[in-house]
Amino acid sequence: AQAGFKVVLCSRSREAGLNAVASLPTEDGRLVCVAQLNLADLVSVDAAAEEIATLAGPRIDFLVLNAGIMATPTRETTTQGFELQVGTNHFGHFRLAEKLWSRVAQKECRTVVLSSTAHTFGGVELDDLHYTKGRAYSPWGAYGQSKACNLLFAKELSERLAPSGASAFSVHPGVIRTNLWREDQGPSFLNRLGFLSFNKLLPKLLSDKTIEQGAATTVYACLAPRLDKSFAGAYFADCNVATPAAAMSDPDLRKQLWEITEAQIAEVLK
Repeated sequence: AQAGFKVVLCSRSREAGLNAVASLPTEDGRLVCVAQLNLADLVSVDAAAEEIATLAGPRIDFLVLNAGIMATPTRETTTQGFELQVGTNHFGHFRLAEKLWSRVAQKECRTVVLSSTAHTFGGVELDDLHYTKGRAYSPWGAYGQSKACNLLFAKELSERLAPSGASAFSVHPGVIRTNLWREDQGPSFLNRLGFLSFNKLLPKLLSDKTIEQGAATTVYACLAPRLDKSFAGAYFADCNVATPAAAMSDPDLRKQLWEITEAQIAEVLK
């Protein structure tokens, strides 16, 4: 908003979104609109996409798929019956991007998907994404799977957007002091230690980032002029290209994930 862009802020609670806008300096707040969005309900996603389209107009320069849920202690489900973490973090964002396709598939538009170094926590089980076929549920394994799906989605999305001149990236924002560390999930020392113990980059994660620092890589992926087509589908951390897990470069895996996601969404919404 400070740069003069009109911003559509999505929030599960419209009241919370409006309160966030009210906290901004007056000149910035005038350029921020609020759309209600619950990523754990695909009907809400569809309604939000219509509202966003009305507010944003025919073109969305930067679509930032930022929301998420992390490490729910037990297996829960979305409104449509998907495992809650992959359903919210991947399926909800996938559907939103799909519904806004005509507005983001335009020359020089960018879609930025928030993934995480947590994509290394667990593999993507295409035949059991929702832990319904005997796979033991793990809070961090499920979170890691959802973040891997985000990264794979961004790479495949970038490929499919290429003919339009648009691009897509994924980012690892870092460990940020946000409400993801809610009281019911942490931020107890043991909970956070459990998170860190999964990560082989432990020394780099001992210091949290502020919200501003955490947003920096997302803003970079949106605005950096040097990100031409040679960076298509890139994964960023600390405002630099980073190397994801080897499996994230598998074109068959990301294509299959795309097709399975499409099919499962179509099945629950038919």
